[in-house]
Amino acid sequence: MVPLLEEALDVAMPAGHPLAAKERLSPEDVVDYPWIGVPEGFPFDTVLRQIELRAGKQARRGQRYPDLRVLEALVGAGHGICLLPRYTARVSARRGLVLRPLTDVKASRSIVALSRQEVAVRATIRSVLDMLKSEAATITKELHESRLNI
Repeated sequence: MVPLLEEALDVAMPAGHPLAAKERLSPEDVVDYPWIGVPEGFPFDTVLRQIELRAGKQARRGQRYPDLRVLEALVGAGHGICLLPRYTARVSARRGLVLRPLTDVKASRSIVALSRQEVAVRATIRSVLDMLKSEAATITKELHESRLNI
């Protein structure tokens, strides 16, 4: 296992949503809005459960889909809010979705590359792993620099 990135999960909403004006969101801020989520047991669902525990009440869950692009489309159409991975949702943010970080809960996912030991020693696999590590480092550097310029 080769760790690549720790990617934050942000609350996604359409531009113009009442929460879009806030820089950061707490569980209490988001729990009462309709949620579009992933199926029960998926990792993002565990973050929503943390939100519920922190806020002391159940979220209003609507639809559940395993596909993040479907979630993005539904949120963009104004059917609710959801959790989206920060780095991979940047393109969607340019299409009118607003992403806001959560406070008071661990909202992230680990991105890793997996390979069997006997395969990982092959030159081609080492090369691919090096490319993945390089890309992850570039993303991390870009995000760090963009935070410094805010």
